Amino acid sequence: MEQSLLKHSPGPGVLAMPYWDWTVSPNSKVQLPPLALQGEWTNGPKHGGGASGTTSRNMGIQDTDYFRGLVKTAFKQTNYVQFNQQIVLPHNAIHGLIGGDMGDARWAAYDPVFYLHHSYVDLQFAYYQELQRLRFFTVTQKSFCKQAQSAQLQPFASKHVNPFAPSRDNSVGYQTLNYEQIFCYKYAELLFDGLTPPEFIEREEQEMKAPSILAAVPLNTTGLPSTVEFELISPNLGSLAVGSFYSLANGQDQNFSAYNNFLQNYFDFTDIVSKTHDLNKLIDDEDLKVRITDITNGPIEFAYQPMVVYRSANSKQHTYRVHINDIKKYAPISHVQPGAKLQFLDGTGKQTTDTIQEVIKNENGVEVQVGITTDLTLKYNEHKFVHLPTGTELIIGHAPFFECDASGDPTCNPDYFNPKAQAVTVIHWDADVSKQVVTALVGDQILLFAWCQGQFANVKMLTTKEEFDSCSNLDAAEARYGPASNLVNTTVAGTFYFANGVNDACINGWKVKIEVVVPYTG
Repeated sequence: MEQSLLKHSPGPGVLAMPYWDWTVSPNSKVQLPPLALQGEWTNGPKHGGGASGTTSRNMGIQDTDYFRGLVKTAFKQTNYVQFNQQIVLPHNAIHGLIGGDMGDARWAAYDPVFYLHHSYVDLQFAYYQELQRLRFFTVTQKSFCKQAQSAQLQPFASKHVNPFAPSRDNSVGYQTLNYEQIFCYKYAELLFDGLTPPEFIEREEQEMKAPSILAAVPLNTTGLPSTVEFELISPNLGSLAVGSFYSLANGQDQNFSAYNNFLQNYFDFTDIVSKTHDLNKLIDDEDLKVRITDITNGPIEFAYQPMVVYRSANSKQHTYRVHINDIKKYAPISHVQPGAKLQFLDGTGKQTTDTIQEVIKNENGVEVQVGITTDLTLKYNEHKFVHLPTGTELIIGHAPFFECDASGDPTCNPDYFNPKAQAVTVIHWDADVSKQVVTALVGDQILLFAWCQGQFANVKMLTTKEEFDSCSNLDAAEARYGPASNLVNTTVAGTFYFANGVNDACINGWKVKIEVVVPYTG
């Protein structure tokens, strides 16, 4: 589209590609830009798949605050997995709000407003690139998965379809990062909510001083356009706030209950409820729940129960709450924020561990049940829990940021993100790990030890260099078979020592020293 505009432009920049910032509006309601309501911009001819005629729209009503909130939540993510998962939510919601053919992935690109919409999504990624640079997590070619370093995006890579060399010859993910040099365009300004990227980070740091409350909602995988509506409720306070997510149709009528992506989708209620309630009191309300209220194009009973997620003031750690009375309603697998805590609450809203056990495999490969603690920290990619009275099993842990290749080595997982930003580092946890020099950035960097099939290991942090050198004060508690990964806490700067406590693994070199350093800002 942009290349076509440039080809017919009477001069440089005269027909530059416009974008539509749908987070701002004169009346606080999302409105189509005037250009999208003029002449040939109102619709386009549909092609392929037996389609005929022109595109149509069915514009709905939604506040710009809603979209700003979704984008803001995405920009707060410091690794690409969560950012990619979150930024697609407002993107999808715009498709659903415009309706008509924009709500169906098969025909959306035939509506000219598609390009105004996606040009703004491109700006959002440029904004996020700058945020990551300021966070010292600049995305480069080396940040990409090996599998993604040659994966071409079709049909742009095809000379039979795409006559324009810039996008045809630069269709691999990392090639699109330097858009100013490769594609010869730049934005007049990078602004969101009136803030430059440095101002956004400054505001984010201020907001960290107060608590936050979110909903973690697993979305269905369905070929039908679906809006999932939910509310934050308390038995004592009633309905506090509402939210919704839109799933873009792909034209395949699949079983509504078939989920294949267990990453949570986050709706941040903080800005809404802080206007009328004390956030510190709300996060202490253990009866607080998120309830699905409606689903279009699907039965509500197939929706999984969302989780309430909160963050205490001056903390980066999130806590997820599971209400045992609703244990059968939760998704069987939930991928949550790395390093999060988990609380199980009984029917009275109080924390309990009496009826919940964690299931792990011992050295003989036999599953055994072990007790859990309150405010359990989710260190592994998979924590398997069983509710003893009902036998219901839940697997909760951080997203699988790795996969095991044919040789049994952990690599980044291209099914979950592409590219992999430097905010995530995966270290092969084996007897050769002691040969590595590992340095991590204090703050938001995700550092994982990962091991694959056939390996039985745990990750123990030792308190002194003497313990590290002598491999003392170790045990095999929490050891598990791969594939597995263990999250390293990088929120505090310093020198830290880790070892595998199983048998003689540490003595045989299965240990490593990690330096967590403050980024240089000079």
